[in-house]
Amino acid sequence: MFERLDPSATKVLEAAFSEATSLGDDAICTEHLLLALATTDTLTARLLAEAGADGADIRRVFATGGRRPSRHRDHETLLATLGIDLTDVRRRAEETFGTDAVERAAWRVRPRRPRRPLWSWISCSKALPRRRCDSPLAGQPLGLIPRVKRLLDRATGAARPQPATPSHLLLTLVSGNEPACEILTALGVDLTALGAAISRQIDEHGTLGERAS
Repeated sequence: MFERLDPSATKVLEAAFSEATSLGDDAICTEHLLLALATTDTLTARLLAEAGADGADIRRVFATGGRRPSRHRDHETLLATLGIDLTDVRRRAEETFGTDAVERAAWRVRPRRPRRPLWSWISCSKALPRRRCDSPLAGQPLGLIPRVKRLLDRATGAARPQPATPSHLLLTLVSGNEPACEILTALGVDLTALGAAISRQIDEHGTLGERAS
C-alpha cells in the first residue's frame, strides 16, 4: 500500500498510526486519518481549516464523540491509578531484554491454540482465527480497519498512474460518506464545497506538473 502513496501521503498514514497509538485505540479508523490530514500535511490542513475544521477542532469533536476506550487503554488507566506508568515499564523492559522480549514472553503464556477440525486439515478451506496477544505489557500491533483499506484503494486508484497525495486521501474521505465525515458535519463543514475545493487543488497541481515537465 505504501508504495502507491507519495512521500507526503505516506507521512500522513504514519501520523494516523501515531494518533491511534496516542489515543489508545486498537486500529486505524477514518477519524485517525482525518486527524493526520489536518495536522501533518500543510495543504490538506489549510483546506480543512478554510472549510471550518482545523486540527484542534477535529481533535476536540473526536475526543468528545462518545468513543469507547479500548481494552488496552483500560489496562493502562487501571495501572496508572496505582502509580504504574505502563509505557515506562515497557520501555525499560525493552532496553534490558530487547525490543521483542516482552512480546515473546507474553506469547509463551498465551492460551493454547485451538485445534483445527479434521475436515479443515484436509481441505485447508478455513483458516484459524488470528490470535491476539492480550498482555497489556506487550501492547498490540495496530492495523487498518477494512473501511480504511478500501479508502486507500480508491484514493490510489483515482491517482493512477501517479502516486496518491494527501489531497487524494482527503477527497476520497469527504466524498465517501465515511464516519470521519460526521466530525466535519458537526463542525459545520460543507462537504460538497470542500470536495470541490480539493478537486480544484488536485487539478491545478496536475496542470502545474505538466507545465513543469
